[in-house]
Amino acid sequence: MESTEAKLYHGVPAKFGMTSDQLEQLLHESESPYLDFKRDQYRFVGATDEEKAELLKDILAFANAWRRTDAFILIGVEEVKGERGKVHGVTRHFDDATLQQFVNSKTQRAIDFSVETLTVNGRKIDAIRIPVQRRPFYLKKDYAKLKAGVVYFRRGTTTAEANPDDIATMGEDAIEPRSPEPVLQFQFAEIAPQFLGGQSFKELGAVVAFQMKILDVELLEKTSSANPWLVNQPQSTHSILQQPEDFFGSLERSNRLFEMTKGVHFAVSNSGTVSAVNVEAHLVIPRNLGLVIATNDQVHPSTNTGVDELLGKLEKGFPFQTKPGCWEIKLSFERILPGHVIFSPDIYYIGATQSGRWQMKGTIYGDNLSKPNESLLEITINTRS
Repeated sequence: MESTEAKLYHGVPAKFGMTSDQLEQLLHESESPYLDFKRDQYRFVGATDEEKAELLKDILAFANAWRRTDAFILIGVEEVKGERGKVHGVTRHFDDATLQQFVNSKTQRAIDFSVETLTVNGRKIDAIRIPVQRRPFYLKKDYAKLKAGVVYFRRGTTTAEANPDDIATMGEDAIEPRSPEPVLQFQFAEIAPQFLGGQSFKELGAVVAFQMKILDVELLEKTSSANPWLVNQPQSTHSILQQPEDFFGSLERSNRLFEMTKGVHFAVSNSGTVSAVNVEAHLVIPRNLGLVIATNDQVHPSTNTGVDELLGKLEKGFPFQTKPGCWEIKLSFERILPGHVIFSPDIYYIGATQSGRWQMKGTIYGDNLSKPNESLLEITINTRS
């Protein structure tokens, strides 16, 4: 029986609801209590009990792990530290029903999990998803090297055997479930065409690609000395004081900057079932050669604002903080309701002096998050003259 293929990169979601953006986020993460990468497929059909036991142990370990989110085993993907996982793909795929029967015939209670074959960049991988559920799980009788009654669980990136205290904690979780948490994620959003008729935005997700005019050397030379927000120009805001009163240049220069950049908002979405309270979102952008970010004041300067007044406005609400080798944008939201997306108050205009791909690391903090949420935003720019 052949597995159903989910064409994630053609807009069709997988059976268990994973979107292309969610999969892309997993590919950028490191192995953890809720994520594992397997370069090669598990041996299953025609395999020995010892070989099948490896897969059974991994599913048990993730099912018993303490976590607040679904766990995933991505098969056909190699972990690359600090970078996107390398997708190799696999040629043999699991049948969901067969795997369900194998695992749940050996455990004292059925484990809720699913397996799906997905297509990533033209290559097929298998993804096993294990949702959060009542624990612990263990085998009814010995199977190969696995022992009956032993609770295997994921600790960090390894599998361990639970001690009595660990098992007691699992039982307490079943009796007194932990409070649900908001599910927060960074994403891009652009101003929709109907923006002039009201505040309307088009959500873009965490991975975007733009086609735009190249930012030429002449424009950068005229702009960079007075522009503290050009990511590859580590200037101080106080350099503005050294510029003439029309330091933003002519209207023509502003129009050119507008044409050669893409205006976006950074946004935080809450796909959970509870509100996020007192959210602070930090976005770190490497100061890489070629990437340029400007603010609305630079591409739409006011002709009625003097230098001193404008400097005061910018320093009061300065959108970027300098860190070694990078910039940091900080956003604060008092509350993000379930199912809502909150957009940054500022528009950021992004462009490039050359084609390329850039990644930005987002970290989200909140009063009702047990730990900071980390994710990646990615932007690909193809430039043309």
